[in-house]
Amino acid sequence: MAKNYTINTHEQPSLVSLGGCDFFIDPDVVFEGLFEIRIDKPRIPYPKSTHIGRGTWVQSGAIIYPGVTIGDNCLIGYNTVIRENTIIGNNTTIGAHSQVEGNIVIGKNCSIWTHAHLTAFMSIGDNVFIAPRFTALNDPVMSYKRPYMQKRRIIKGPTIEDNVRISGNVVVQPGIVIGEEALIGTSALVTKDVGKAEIVYGVPAKIMGIVPICNTFGYKEGSDGGASEKEHS
Repeated sequence: MAKNYTINTHEQPSLVSLGGCDFFIDPDVVFEGLFEIRIDKPRIPYPKSTHIGRGTWVQSGAIIYPGVTIGDNCLIGYNTVIRENTIIGNNTTIGAHSQVEGNIVIGKNCSIWTHAHLTAFMSIGDNVFIAPRFTALNDPVMSYKRPYMQKRRIIKGPTIEDNVRISGNVVVQPGIVIGEEALIGTSALVTKDVGKAEIVYGVPAKIMGIVPICNTFGYKEGSDGGASEKEHS
């Protein structure tokens, strides 16, 4: 039976050096069973230290590369890969069997469920919910093995702003911006920017409505004077 390992319960981070890379592991970090911290050569330059915050839980089979910063009280799910130059905010969950491709900033209090593909050079704000089997893309011309195209391509993943909710099986095309409080429906193919608090779904995704004020993050009953359908400013 695999064992769980709590790295330390002291007030100072532990420093572990592997292959010339420093790993700073805060108190009460739990590594569950088998896991891997990679020290191989990355695709691009990266900071030579990785920091795993206090109270974070790394589940079995997870792979964490150098140059990663994981905040406090996070959960990294089974068999999930976190590549170099990734920053994950406090209290964020990355579900099992997910791929975080690197050069990504993920905010605090996010819940990203299983089988997510987070492409390189994208960003995710705070309080974002992403249901299972989400796919983000970053190469608009699919330039694989085509040097002429690679010289002219612009690699840019999506930008997902604060408080966005995304349902299952959604695909977001390269460079798309999803505005604050937007809601993306199941199996949508997002090919155009989504504005603040817009509801979109379909293939391709189209605007189908506006998120009511009473369904927005941090809403308190009565704060809109009872007008739950009031437009967002």
